Amino acid sequence: MTTEFFIFTINIGSGTNYLPYFNPPLTDITVPLKSTYPYPYPSIIDANSDPVSVSSVKDMSTGTLPAFITYSSTGISINPTLITQVKAYTIVVYISDTRETAQASFVLTVTNQAPVVTQNIPS
Repeated sequence: MTTEFFIFTINIGSGTNYLPYFNPPLTDITVPLKSTYPYPYPSIIDANSDPVSVSSVKDMSTGTLPAFITYSSTGISINPTLITQVKAYTIVVYISDTRETAQASFVLTVTNQAPVVTQNIPS
């Protein structure tokens, strides 16, 4: 009878998964009504070196994306055009690695500047 020995290596993963995050963190912004504002994302860091992506962007209070905001893999475009859009929004950006999703947020404030009189008004 012969005895044979086998050596197996079993990899169970890298252990702890660290959530991805923005570096530097997202910052609050103010955008005037009827203007277009590009908001590029800062670097997304994943300590496990997992592939990362922006999985969604939403307004925290409604759970949906306001109609005047679009997003892509590189950033957000903000273009408020209606007076009803003048207010503060907490925008949540969801970033995912291959295992979990993290979130980061910033406050977007849409403002409406007072009209400027460019002619004298007769009395």
